[in-house]
Amino acid sequence: MKTKPKIVNFVSEVRNIGNLIAVLGIERMLESRFAPALRIDCRRFAQVEIDAYDVALVGGAGLFHSCFTEFWTWLARQRIPVMIWGVGVCLPVDHPSVSDMRRFGAPPEQIDLIQDRLIFCNVRDDLTQQRYRLGGSVTACPSVVYVQDRLASGRRPTTVLYSHHPELLTDSERTEIVKRCTDSTDNLFDNCDPVEILDKFASARLVVTSRLHGAILAASLGRPYVAICRDQKISAFVARYGGGLILEDFACLDEAISAASNVAASPLDSSAIRRVGNEANLLLGRLFC
Repeated sequence: MKTKPKIVNFVSEVRNIGNLIAVLGIERMLESRFAPALRIDCRRFAQVEIDAYDVALVGGAGLFHSCFTEFWTWLARQRIPVMIWGVGVCLPVDHPSVSDMRRFGAPPEQIDLIQDRLIFCNVRDDLTQQRYRLGGSVTACPSVVYVQDRLASGRRPTTVLYSHHPELLTDSERTEIVKRCTDSTDNLFDNCDPVEILDKFASARLVVTSRLHGAILAASLGRPYVAICRDQKISAFVARYGGGLILEDFACLDEAISAASNVAASPLDSSAIRRVGNEANLLLGRLFC
């Protein structure tokens, strides 16, 4: 007789709003009978008795970043079926302002080693799918579902929000952006409630960001945005999902803000993301229930 699966969900526990709401988006789409028995940071994989679980769910957020290479090396040695959901790669561009020099994601050859155990695969952009030669679906991050379902609506957006990323901009660039914005957030919630960060996006009429989730949150809510392209994942998001403008030449900041202010943005269509959630539930139901 089939039974309820025991699922371990590997995530990033860095206190970044993108990491948090990606996981909450998956949680919202999973049926309660498939709720993970354990949620744990990928970097703490050594603490997991993997043979006690039926499925390893890896998702969401940038879990193909090079800092998770040891996790993928370990997972490749296990025998457990794997689900990848809403995961992406981080690939900073070669630019003088970029202080995060970890330019490469986890090695593709490590991901190749789990291909025969992948029972479900969804990634957040074409860049990730092509780099890791993955099948399955490509949709925007599961965080879109959480934002659209749970974030307060109906308020009148008034602010110009700067969602910044300290490793991808210089101090002088940040100073110039701040002059043109009326509010800011760094997307980290070490010293605040994550709801405060989400409220800032709900109150924004325009977002200027060098963060992927700055663009994702803006697009989810139908707010136009200017995406400062210092990581390939940002250009990949804008190319596939739209809703904003890419800024490659910082000297054109004023022109980009002016142009984005005139973009008639509408909330990102989440129907494909929700279909992926339905597919995950159907798969787990066929395999285990």
